[in-house]
Amino acid sequence: GRKFANVGATFVPGATSATNHFLFSGTQFLESDSPIGFEGGNIKTTVCAVVAESSGGTAKGSIVGQNPGVDYRGFSLGSSGGYPTSNAYALCGRKTAAPALEADTPTHLCWTTTAWAQQANNMEFFVNGVAVASTAWGTCNSSLAHGTLLIGHWDTSNPQMGWQGRIYSIQIFAEVFTAAQAAAHYQQQWVQDIVQPGAQSEVLGPLTWALQRQDFTCRGGA
Repeated sequence: GRKFANVGATFVPGATSATNHFLFSGTQFLESDSPIGFEGGNIKTTVCAVVAESSGGTAKGSIVGQNPGVDYRGFSLGSSGGYPTSNAYALCGRKTAAPALEADTPTHLCWTTTAWAQQANNMEFFVNGVAVASTAWGTCNSSLAHGTLLIGHWDTSNPQMGWQGRIYSIQIFAEVFTAAQAAAHYQQQWVQDIVQPGAQSEVLGPLTWALQRQDFTCRGGA
């Protein structure tokens, strides 16, 4: 399959123009060629992405996730019908109530949690740098298993979990962002990925793990 390089803990397509994105139809996705070493229940993390969801989207569209594997202990961050979500297996996570993502419009999203096992209780969402309220859509205490990283899908046996739309970039941090950091990241990443693609950006926080030249293989379609 086709390979796409990932530097540090940042996934960015290689172009340097306003078309700097991958377009997903809901069937194809990118999978890392090796596990990412992101496992356990006490992991604190912030994930930020710039995306544009197609009109309608899917019921459980996943922007980025970890392969759930045979025991279904993975994660998914995406949207449900246009509303940002966090998810573990069997609908266990949180969903924002408003505002919905504007179709086909680039949007900056951040998810942050102090411990993944408690994300159904404590996941926080930021849309374009602003905190938004959310409600639980199931409770669980789910640790993450050793698995590969998926971009544009999650449980690939379920077509409702494929992302429909554009993904400009994804960044994963091993820290919990404050509201001020989320707002700063919006300003920075928006300029980097939308206004001035290819611009250099600062590191907003230390990474205790990194993907380090992680390669991805395109699956599920051309």
